[in-house]
Amino acid sequence: MKKVKFTLCILSIILSFSLCSCDYFHLSDHKYYCYIENVESIRIVRLDEYVEKESRYEYTVLTEIEDCPAFVERFNSIENVAYGGKPKKLSINDTVILINYSNGKIDYIHHKAQEFFRSGELRVGYYNFDKDQYNDLINDYLPDEYKVKT
Repeated sequence: MKKVKFTLCILSIILSFSLCSCDYFHLSDHKYYCYIENVESIRIVRLDEYVEKESRYEYTVLTEIEDCPAFVERFNSIENVAYGGKPKKLSINDTVILINYSNGKIDYIHHKAQEFFRSGELRVGYYNFDKDQYNDLINDYLPDEYKVKT
């Protein structure tokens, strides 16, 4: 009887894992996408300090993107995947894409971590962007003295 219960238990575990989509562990269908219609401005900035009381970053603007539609088109083409688990956080001195939306939302995007300002608070992102594609994009817009190492 114990053997039957043990076998049934093992079979149910195997069945559970086989019926689960891999997306449960790796959310590959959930990708970051920027909708250009709502974009007010895009900057590439270096994070200088996090102001806890105001839930915002102090930053240095490295460049202002003039042709937002072309930038967003390239940005949306960068390979990225969502992941589960503990989210990564932005770090001081990270060079990030700062997207301001007309509705007051703000996205801070780095290839390894993101933070989204929504309803008065910062929320973390769960996206991994291809590092080389990300760096190539921002380096195409940055002055030589600010280019990131690839």
